[in-house]
Amino acid sequence: MVNEVVEIVRSNLSASLGVALETGEVDRSGMNVQCVRLSQPHRKIDNMQEELFSLIINPPGTFAEVDLTMDRQAGRLVRLIQDYVEYETNAWSDFLAIQDPAIQTTVMVNDDTVSPSDLPTGLWKALEVNARKRIPSEDRVSNAQKASHITDVAITCMSLILMTGILESFEPVDLFHAHIGGMDAFARGLKIAQAIREDGRLDEFVSNRYSSFDSGVGAKIESGEIGFEELDQYIQEKGEPELASGRQEMLENLINEFI
Repeated sequence: MVNEVVEIVRSNLSASLGVALETGEVDRSGMNVQCVRLSQPHRKIDNMQEELFSLIINPPGTFAEVDLTMDRQAGRLVRLIQDYVEYETNAWSDFLAIQDPAIQTTVMVNDDTVSPSDLPTGLWKALEVNARKRIPSEDRVSNAQKASHITDVAITCMSLILMTGILESFEPVDLFHAHIGGMDAFARGLKIAQAIREDGRLDEFVSNRYSSFDSGVGAKIESGEIGFEELDQYIQEKGEPELASGRQEMLENLINEFI
């Protein structure tokens, strides 16, 4: 029989997330524990049926506690959850920022404890999220109040999944393609640089731009023969030099011809 508190939590979460949820039971160390999960909880992964997630509701007492555990290909399951549930990353981030500080959250990825704000970008094989909050003694009587605390804890637990934008690529083959793309980019850049040098127009512009350093006072500056005192005297005698445009837009168009 479904616990009344768990049913209220399911209703609250469905309203908050905007998705259909159901109550159920999962096996935890040989014991059937009540949970809240998606009404369509399974997706086929590698020819196996995997449950997307179960928010496991531990019996409400002194603490409101919720566990979310994924034991296999967690990264891919996270992406499936995000695809299934309509969400706004910024909205969930804002929610976490103002969430009840009394809620204590522990996140473990691949058996290592990590900060919720510093989730790793590698391959997730396992994910465990535990969130808990002490229920004030005056709330121990009302099931609705108990469920309200559990709902807050469950939403915090779920928001850690919904807010993260990582794991667009998480399989080993993605690393292979990344190296190919990097090598191709360097190779193409080298060919472009060679073509620009062979064309000669950029070199010609640079030579003309700095031709004043090839003779006269410019050459003396470059060789270190004169310093600030001599330059100050030179400017007082000759006046301010005439400035020439750097032709930035022209040079950008020139480079774009080769890209």
